[in-house]
Amino acid sequence: MSALGPFLAEQTYWAYFGTRVVLGMGEGFVIPCLNSLAVRWFPPNEKSTLGAIYTTGNQLAASLTSVLVAVLCTSPLGWPAIFYIHGIYGIIWSIIWKDHLLLPIHLNGIYTMIPFVAQFVLKIPLAMLSDFLKQRNLVDSNKAVKIFQGIGSFGIALSILALATIPSCERPYLALPILTAIGLSFSCAIPGFFTSTLSIAPPYTGTMSSIGRAYSTFANIFGSLLVSLIEYMNWPHKWIIIFSLASLLHVLSGVNFVLNGQAKVQSWVYRSSDEKDIPDITK
Repeated sequence: MSALGPFLAEQTYWAYFGTRVVLGMGEGFVIPCLNSLAVRWFPPNEKSTLGAIYTTGNQLAASLTSVLVAVLCTSPLGWPAIFYIHGIYGIIWSIIWKDHLLLPIHLNGIYTMIPFVAQFVLKIPLAMLSDFLKQRNLVDSNKAVKIFQGIGSFGIALSILALATIPSCERPYLALPILTAIGLSFSCAIPGFFTSTLSIAPPYTGTMSSIGRAYSTFANIFGSLLVSLIEYMNWPHKWIIIFSLASLLHVLSGVNFVLNGQAKVQSWVYRSSDEKDIPDITK
């Protein structure tokens, strides 16, 4: 479907739109299936490390793709080369920026890559640290996911605010350490909410992952529409408004998880009070 993208885009908008819908539907099965396998194949005290390892491909693919896209845009084939190459290798998404913020396109790709590289580097050590703390009984599973998710959510919120106020078009290099901090903060999600998803209802992990992915998709759609609306209104300091809203949402989600997040098997998982054949994998 990716390889057909440029051809269909020249024919009609709706034909191209249909290819993206099909790709999204296919991708929707991946995470629930992976999570369902994970909770059945790996021991309880290795869940965080497991989640970090098998999701590192997300950051690796994203970081390499950012640089590759920048190179392909300047090739003789132009932008269609992106779809052709990624279609051949089965990579179904790519990053193309419309506005380059006074950066050469090759630097644009590097700036895009930084958060994913930072996340790729730190997610496994953080997940191993979380499992180590639980194995030594220094924290229980509930506290572990709350601590790491809290650090991640609040770290992202602060980093986004810094990104909105500190760098400028004249000093874009100041964005690099902030983008790195965002990637590092995102790494905390693996021993945080992701471990919670794998732990609270093992028989229903696939279903819960599907529901979570559905909500995240709605959030992505709503967020894109909101950004488009703010840009259309052409308000002063519009990007500060956009980043501030994103920061606020991370704070609210972090507070909610710290107060209500769980990593122990929930009581509603059991089919009846007399049939508790599902072990608490967090112990």
